[in-house]
Amino acid sequence: IDLFQGCFLMCVISFVPLYVLSGVGGIAGIAKASAQKNISFAFFPDYKPITLINTLLLTCGWGLGYFGQPHIITKFMGIRKAKDIRKAEAIGMTWMACALSAATLVGLVGIPFFQTIGLDNPDEVFIDIVKLSFSPFISGFILCAVFAAAINAVSSMVLVLSSSITEDLYRRLINPNAPEKTLLVVSKWSVLFVALISYFIAVRKIQSIYTLVLFAWSGLASSFGPLLLLCLYSKYINKFAAFLGILVGGIMASVWPLVPQIGQLHIPALIPGFFTSLFLMLIVSRFTKKHAPSVNS
Repeated sequence: IDLFQGCFLMCVISFVPLYVLSGVGGIAGIAKASAQKNISFAFFPDYKPITLINTLLLTCGWGLGYFGQPHIITKFMGIRKAKDIRKAEAIGMTWMACALSAATLVGLVGIPFFQTIGLDNPDEVFIDIVKLSFSPFISGFILCAVFAAAINAVSSMVLVLSSSITEDLYRRLINPNAPEKTLLVVSKWSVLFVALISYFIAVRKIQSIYTLVLFAWSGLASSFGPLLLLCLYSKYINKFAAFLGILVGGIMASVWPLVPQIGQLHIPALIPGFFTSLFLMLIVSRFTKKHAPSVNS
């Protein structure tokens, strides 16, 4: 399912901007419309220290997140042989480069495409381009890719989370001798519980899809990213530190958006959440190493 949805999404997100590109005047049309709107193509808008710092923080605020995404990590965990990790790395990085390049092209094509008619919601640039460029039947077919992307991510996250609640929380801490039938019931209720929480988050009308994705990305990465790295590169991280790191990282990432930013400095929630969790796990493991076994043991 993941393979089909991923290939379908890649084909659609690459085809649509390339199809529309000639209609907006090609690269020259994008450059002209960008100049009229005073939009710069420069990676760094300027070379002021605060701009360079904010660019670095934003890069880390997204880049560090890959270490802590369960729906990504489980794909690597499913690899049959350790020697195939390098192949998976090459495929994964190539795929991400192509997908992000196509998504960037969608945004660039949207500049001249909506120059005269305007765009009410920038988050819907892809959807509106499709609706205005293709017949209803073709549009419906293409927009299935949007649902494919959503279903792909949601199904992976829900399955991982329900498995964690069932195996890591209920079976390990509450009822170690639970029969398989009981675990199945717990797993089903976990899925329902997660769905209800997601629904109430959705009805809060978050400002943008970008804001919502960044919030979830930061929370997962701050909770699990530091623990994963320390499990790989340290032999002394114990269960006390692991539980504390997950808890503190998630809480820090959740409350950080409520903290006022300092002047023009914009610190993504992932950075304080990630490094606070990392630091606390190292400290707690050192002081409790005689009282708890290592998570690697």
